[in-house]
Amino acid sequence: MTHDLISQLTAAKTDVERSWIVTQELLNTLAPDLSTAVWAVAVPHWFNAEILAALCPQFQGTTAQLYTELQKLSFVEVFPEHGHNIHQLTRKLILKALWSSNRDEFLTLSARANEYFFQQYQPSDKIEWLYHLITIDTADANNELESLMQAWTEDFRYTEMEYLIQTLLELVESNRITTVTKATIYYWAGNTKFRVAQVPVAGEYYRQALQCYHKLGDRLGVANTLKAIGDILNFLNLYQQALEYYEQALALYSEVSDPVKEANTRKAIGDVLQSLPTLKAIGDVLKFLKLSYQQAWQLYHEIVNRLRKANTLIKVPDELLPEYSETHIMPHQNIKTASVSTKFLPENSKTYIHHPKYGLLQRICTVNEQEDLFISLYAKSLFFLVTAKDMDTIYQPIASNEAKKLLETRLLNLRQNQRSPEYDQLQSVWQRTFS
Repeated sequence: MTHDLISQLTAAKTDVERSWIVTQELLNTLAPDLSTAVWAVAVPHWFNAEILAALCPQFQGTTAQLYTELQKLSFVEVFPEHGHNIHQLTRKLILKALWSSNRDEFLTLSARANEYFFQQYQPSDKIEWLYHLITIDTADANNELESLMQAWTEDFRYTEMEYLIQTLLELVESNRITTVTKATIYYWAGNTKFRVAQVPVAGEYYRQALQCYHKLGDRLGVANTLKAIGDILNFLNLYQQALEYYEQALALYSEVSDPVKEANTRKAIGDVLQSLPTLKAIGDVLKFLKLSYQQAWQLYHEIVNRLRKANTLIKVPDELLPEYSETHIMPHQNIKTASVSTKFLPENSKTYIHHPKYGLLQRICTVNEQEDLFISLYAKSLFFLVTAKDMDTIYQPIASNEAKKLLETRLLNLRQNQRSPEYDQLQSVWQRTFS
């Protein structure tokens, strides 16, 4: 160890500074091409010979040799099923230094990584592609993030969602992205954690998103986040606080003219009012409940008339509804409701009901004429057999292995009846849920 290195380590004020001094000294001892390769392969989360070639096209012909030499370095480790990676702490230090000293090179390497992973097909590749797309700050990055998270939410792919959010939060921590993207990542981090029942963590992410949206002056973003926080409070049975957030969101949705989300919020307010312990004793609340549902219904009805297409499920007491509705109605709690069997709905229709304790459930398939199989949107491992009997809804929790058997039985019946489209769709559900 040289006197100069000892002096630098002594002068360093933090462990991070000392770690970088040691790392830099090690990099300086490497051959020029190997050192260049190290800086390049630190940009993605993992690398192999093919990725190295994509990042450093100047090394064509020597890529295999460089990849072998990289594997011998003390800070390189195996990345299962993908290749190798730079140790997390070392990678973090290298990226910080590269961003500070040569940002253009950082962005060039990220653009090459983005191009490479865009052509791959695995979910982990999709996540890595989006990570680099956001890093280079393209105009489409936010829209791509929103689209992917929406699609994975509908497909119950919460494991991939959590992995994506964990990866993108690295960008937030490093402060290498815009406030707009930070807000989007925080918001979807909240959504993801809420769906896997990590409520306190979800609430903290939503609050971070809210701060960003306020800073940006993004009223729709603020409204969406207020509504999401209201959903958490409703889930925790903190009804009065939930109403406060819903009312703030409702005012903003009205200002920005978003009728769908305004309708959803009015419905949420109606749901909260149903849950108030003193509901029957408060005449004014009952009137407001009826008004909230009627206003929500009117908005939904206008949307249906405009788009001629709706796939919405509203849990509304039938005495509060007008005589005609194009919306699927399902029973809710202990209030007399319009009971509509789901056996006449196609297998691929998106049908939801609200469990009084576990929140929103989505139908997987019909089991028989009386029962349907549902899964919780908030906790993927929770399954229910739901029966609409007279004017009541019966929720029977079942184990995941039993749910799997029911779904496999349904698949067998569809195959025997040669109902190919329904079979293909339900087979996809089986793979996403149980494979």
